[in-house]
Amino acid sequence: METISENWLDIITNEFDIRDSREKNCIPLVNKIQELQRYELENQNDKEEINQLKDNIEKLYISLGKKQSEIEEQKDMNKSLLDEMKEKTNTINQLEIMKKNQEEEINKLNQKDIDNQNLIDKKNDVIQVLQDELLAIKLELNKLEEKNEKLKNDNEIWIKKLKDQANKFAQLLNDQNAGIDESKKPNFQPKSDINFKSQDVFGTVSIPKVTSKIPLNLYNKIITGGNVNCVELSIDGKQIAVGIDKNINVYETESGRPKLVLSGLVKEVTSIDYNFKNDLILGTSFDKSIKIWNINGSSKDVLTGHTNKVSSAKFTIDNDIISCSQDRTVKLWSLNTGSCVNSIFTHSSCNDLDLLNNSGTMVVTAHLDNSLKIWDMHNKKLIQEVSSIHSSAVISVQVSPAQNEILSLSRDNTIKTIDIRMYKNLLTFRDDNLRIANNNQNSCYSADGKYVVCGSGNGSIFFFNTYTNKKEKIIKQRSSPIIKVKWDPFGKNHLYTTEFKNNIIYEWSDKKPLSSEWIDV
Repeated sequence: METISENWLDIITNEFDIRDSREKNCIPLVNKIQELQRYELENQNDKEEINQLKDNIEKLYISLGKKQSEIEEQKDMNKSLLDEMKEKTNTINQLEIMKKNQEEEINKLNQKDIDNQNLIDKKNDVIQVLQDELLAIKLELNKLEEKNEKLKNDNEIWIKKLKDQANKFAQLLNDQNAGIDESKKPNFQPKSDINFKSQDVFGTVSIPKVTSKIPLNLYNKIITGGNVNCVELSIDGKQIAVGIDKNINVYETESGRPKLVLSGLVKEVTSIDYNFKNDLILGTSFDKSIKIWNINGSSKDVLTGHTNKVSSAKFTIDNDIISCSQDRTVKLWSLNTGSCVNSIFTHSSCNDLDLLNNSGTMVVTAHLDNSLKIWDMHNKKLIQEVSSIHSSAVISVQVSPAQNEILSLSRDNTIKTIDIRMYKNLLTFRDDNLRIANNNQNSCYSADGKYVVCGSGNGSIFFFNTYTNKKEKIIKQRSSPIIKVKWDPFGKNHLYTTEFKNNIIYEWSDKKPLSSEWIDV
C-alpha cells in the first residue's frame, strides 16, 4: 500500500511537473498569441482608419471632380465675361467716337448759334434803326404838319393885317387927297448861326506830360461780389467804382480792398462817373434813372425823365450832368434844381457819350444807326452828324486827351479816330481776330493818346499805336470776351479790364507781373 501510494504520488508529482513544464512552454505561446491578438486588434483599427481614409479620399475625389467642374464652369464664365468685356470695350470706343463727333457737332452748332445770334443782333439793330427812322420821320411829319398849319394861320393873320393896313392907307389917302408912296416893307435879317469851329470853343488843351507804356504784366486782381457791368476811376486814381448788378462797389486801387457799396438803383448799372471835385459819383441804370451819391456813400439825388435805359452820363466841370438814353434823347440836368434843363431828340438810340470840353457845351454821342453826332447842348442844336465811317452800330466814344479827336468803336469790328474840326476819319484800326461781341464793350486812349486799347470777343486785348497806325501788341488769356477796358489817365501805365460774366477786375501794369497765366502773343 505504501508502495502504491508512493508511486501514485510520484505519478501525480510527475504529472504536475509535466504540467508545469508544459505551462512554461505554453507561456511564450500564450504571449505570442496575445501579441498576435493585439496586433490583430491594432490591424483592425488600422483597417478601419484605412477604410476611413479611403472613404475620405473617395469623398475628396468626388469634391475634386466637383471643383474641377466648377473650375471649368468658371473658365467658361470668364471666357464669356471676357468676350462681353471686349464687346463692351468696343461699344465704349464706338460711344467715345460718337461723343467726339457729337461734341464737334455741338461746337459747330454753338458757333452757328453765335453766328445766328450775331446776325439776329445785326438784324435787330437794323430793325431798331428802321423803327427809329420811322419814328423820326413820323415826328418830322408831325412837325411839318404843325409847321404847315402854323404857316397857314400866320398867312391868314398876315393877309388880314395887310388888308387892314391897305384899308388904313386908302382911308388916309382919301382924307388927305394926296398921293402917298407905298411904305417900305421892313427887311428882316435872320440871326446868324454860331460858329462852333472857332478856336475859343475848343480852346487850347495840352496833353498830360506823361509817356505811356503798354502794360503787358498782370499786376493785380480785384475780386468783386458779382459780375462786373462797368468800371470807372476816381479823379485822384485812388478808387475804382464797379457796377455790379444794381449796386456800385467802390474799391481801393492799391490794395483792392472794398471801401463802399452804393445802392438805390432798381435795375442793373450801365455807367459810372466821378465829378471834377471828386466828391460826387453817379450811376446810370436800366431803370431809366440817374442816381447821384456823395463820395462818403450817402445818397444825394435821383434824376428821372428818360423813358428807356440810360446808356451813359457825364459830369461837367460846373457839376451839371449830361446823359444819353435809348429813348433817343440827350438831356442836360442841373444838380441845383434836380431837373432837366435841356432835352434834344436825336432820332436814334444813343449808346454812349463824351464831353468835347469840360464845360459840356458840346458833346458827342454814339448811335445805333451807325452814326456819331455832335451837339450844342445850350442851344439844342446838332452841329455835325458823322454817318459814313461805320457800317454798323457805334457803341463807344471817347474824346482824346488833347480834345482834338474822337475815338469810336463799332459792331463792324473797327476802331476809328475822327478829327473834331474837320469831322474826317483819320485812322482805322482793325484785325481779323478783333471781334466786338457785345454792345457793352468799349475802347479807350492811353494817358498821352499814343495808344488805343480794346478787348475782343475771343479773350484778347489789342493795343494799337496812333502814331504809326499799326497794331502794337496782343495779350490773351482765356476765351471769355473782354468787355470793359479803362486805362488810367494819370500816367501810371495801369490798365483795368473785365470779362463777360466774370467777377474779377484784372489790373495790368508795366511793373513786375503778379502772374504769368496771360500769354503775350
